[in-house]
Amino acid sequence: MLMRGGVRTTEQKVKQVLARMELKLNEEKSRVVDARQGSFDFVGFTFARKINPKTGRVITLVEPSRKSEEQFRDEVREMTSRKSHCVPQQEVMEQVNRYVRGWVNYFHLHNSTRVFTRQRFFLEQRMRKYLRGRRQIKGFGLRSWPASRLYQEFGLVAIPVHAQYRRTRML
Repeated sequence: MLMRGGVRTTEQKVKQVLARMELKLNEEKSRVVDARQGSFDFVGFTFARKINPKTGRVITLVEPSRKSEEQFRDEVREMTSRKSHCVPQQEVMEQVNRYVRGWVNYFHLHNSTRVFTRQRFFLEQRMRKYLRGRRQIKGFGLRSWPASRLYQEFGLVAIPVHAQYRRTRML
């Protein structure tokens, strides 16, 4: 919970509510963090208090955590590894698209522009590497498979690089 004060009383109330539901608060995984001092990770997001360079006001920055980014990359690497060269290309593309669509839908709620830009660049590079390996072609594949061809001809799902800020406002 992100709050300004009254941590102990709130903690007791949470324990009471959980007890009524016959649940228990895991003391090992739960901790109290002062968000003004640093950042913390929760359900795949990193929460941090930063100063907006344009306005000078303090904002709560919520973006996908580094661990979530790495997990995304590892999963895409696994789907497009050498083991997938014997699987029809259309199946691999559908599997990658399904995973990317789900990941984007989960994390496209907050300040994710920087992370999405990194992930989009990685995805394009990885798909070029997959296509080169499948055809046993050397090089980077930038001329053979420009981004427009990846998205139009092969049907790769585009990771949006700009967040829809109307949806991202935390109430």
